Amino acid sequence: MIFNLILADTSRSYMYLKNIIKESILVDNILIYSNKKFTKLRKLCLKNKLDFLTIKTKSINSKIATKKILSFENKNFIFSGYPGEIVKNEILLKKNFFHCHPGKLPEFKGSTTIYYALLLKKDIYCSVIKISDKIDSGEIFYERKFNKPLNKIEIEKKFDDKIRSITICEFLKKKKFKKIKYKSSKKYLSSYYICHPLLRQLIIKKGYLNFSL
Repeated sequence: MIFNLILADTSRSYMYLKNIIKESILVDNILIYSNKKFTKLRKLCLKNKLDFLTIKTKSINSKIATKKILSFENKNFIFSGYPGEIVKNEILLKKNFFHCHPGKLPEFKGSTTIYYALLLKKDIYCSVIKISDKIDSGEIFYERKFNKPLNKIEIEKKFDDKIRSITICEFLKKKKFKKIKYKSSKKYLSSYYICHPLLRQLIIKKGYLNFSL
């Protein structure tokens, strides 16, 4: 299955596209949305002679974005949006949006779940889900476990983007896409909010991050 890419102007989107190019993964359409005319994503596409489209907006739900997305024949999208964006039902009813979440689902929904998972279970997962109208509650199609980073500083920088991009590339290289059936632990079944910076530092100092990828 070949997917479209829809990418906001973020470091995560840049890492997605960079790794997709590196892995020689074939995609259909590439749609970049941003308020800026020139972005690193645009430059990366031009450098690698990739066809792409850009729209000037910072909302996936804007009229111009919705119109363009619905115009594509291919229904399947890998979505990397701006933080906190929720795709409206008008789009989800007609297109399949897949998103990579840095946590084992359905146990760890919400924000900065890497820290909560390290605190509670001492492991790190990424899950690829089909986006639904409820946050982090869509059908799960792929998951990947990661070792903890050797460099404790890395968790505060690009670790999240790195493991998501690895997971997305592995997912895109699959020949068959099947939903994952799971048995969740009610002990950790919850939605987590943004982890306080002080709690993040306490988790790191506890020594949970002493293994390499």
